[in-house]
Amino acid sequence: LLEEAGYGVKILSGEKAHGDAIAAALPQADFFLYTGHGGPESLHTHGRFLTRRELPPLPPLVAFASACSTVAVDPHWYSTSDGLDWDCIPVSAPEVIGLAMVEKGAVCYVGGMTLEDLQYSTPAYGIFMEALLVKGCSTGEAVRAVRHFVSLYASMLQQKSPESYYCYQQGTAA
Repeated sequence: LLEEAGYGVKILSGEKAHGDAIAAALPQADFFLYTGHGGPESLHTHGRFLTRRELPPLPPLVAFASACSTVAVDPHWYSTSDGLDWDCIPVSAPEVIGLAMVEKGAVCYVGGMTLEDLQYSTPAYGIFMEALLVKGCSTGEAVRAVRHFVSLYASMLQQKSPESYYCYQQGTAA
């Protein structure tokens, strides 16, 4: 869709979608649409992580990550006692990958706050977001439309197929 609208498109997938290649492509981007795994401090690219340290100065691009918790400042919890005691490793706001992208020059970053943010759990929503941006929606309008679409889909799925809705919530739907 972006290509049809006259934007240059560079698709990185599989082994070509490693952190260095993504970082090298970002300075020429108007939009950054990422589909994959992520966490508060990084996008989990092929073979390694892309963190704020690898980010170059960015143009005023719009970034959308179909990845979990890439704007979360929640601590990492861990237990060395089979769950009897828990400790946390805090996440500092400057290390959060979504915030780092804005600090480095992106106009905005849209990504998940938690593991349960359904609108960021499948590439279909990134494609829908891309279509809305190409049609001229503002980023806020596009995010609102994606959230409405996700809510409608989840509601219909819950009513028609409770078992499928459970799989959808768990991220295991086919």
